[in-house]
Amino acid sequence: MRIFNKKKDLALGSSYQQRFKNISLKGVDMHTHSNYSDSYTPISKIIKKAVKRGFGISITDHNEIGGVLEAFKLKKENKLSILIIPGIELNTIEGPHILAYFDSAEKLKAFYIDNVKPFKRKKGYGRLNKSIISLIRSAKRYGGMVSLAHPYSYAYANIPKQIKKGNIPKEVLIMADAIETINGVITKGRNNKAIKLATTLGKAFTGGSDAHTLFEVGNVLTYANAFNAKEFLNEVANKRNMVIGKPKNQIIRMGSILKSFNAHLTYKIHIKSINQKKHAIGCEV
Repeated sequence: MRIFNKKKDLALGSSYQQRFKNISLKGVDMHTHSNYSDSYTPISKIIKKAVKRGFGISITDHNEIGGVLEAFKLKKENKLSILIIPGIELNTIEGPHILAYFDSAEKLKAFYIDNVKPFKRKKGYGRLNKSIISLIRSAKRYGGMVSLAHPYSYAYANIPKQIKKGNIPKEVLIMADAIETINGVITKGRNNKAIKLATTLGKAFTGGSDAHTLFEVGNVLTYANAFNAKEFLNEVANKRNMVIGKPKNQIIRMGSILKSFNAHLTYKIHIKSINQKKHAIGCEV
């Protein structure tokens, strides 16, 4: 595994990216959002940009797979040559987010029907009534690969902080297959902490833009030598991949994340309060 996050590595026409194309390495943005959750961006525009730029995509909407299914429909109807990794971002009852990837849309759909849809609240992309441990176990039962999303994010989504507070078990770090080492929304310092955590634990690396706007899509790519989702995820799981990218300037992003901001205001519930109410609201642990 390698990380490329310096300026010389990131230009669209850089020698690194051209070299990867020459040796059949496929780049995939493994973390994007659409208007099926907390973004205004239509699937059609995401796919169009990915095809034009020549990279693959994983639509990882919060607790939702409608965008993934639409992406596959567009690919089939228009006979597009694009690698799509079926995925979903899961908002756990405790607060932290995890990314689950599958090698087929059918497996993702089965997982969603049994383990996500029944635990959604009124606002579908808020927290699920299901614990992080239970979600990881469930995803693995359906053949999923689990990556800890932006582990050094802020407040409730900061995984090491939640472990330290006793809100989630340390077992989470062992159970996860991978750690998102470069997230396009998180600052460089926090991404560097994620890289160090993944290296210390011997976990696989994943990376994605976490795009909530179209211009962010493709800013962070995970590269592997693969031609389909199964091969790609296998390469990542076996640590034969690279991550290229850097976070966007936070000021530049502020004007275009209104929907995301409003959606995540629902998270202003204290962890202790949630833990006390778990069983009362039917949370699976």
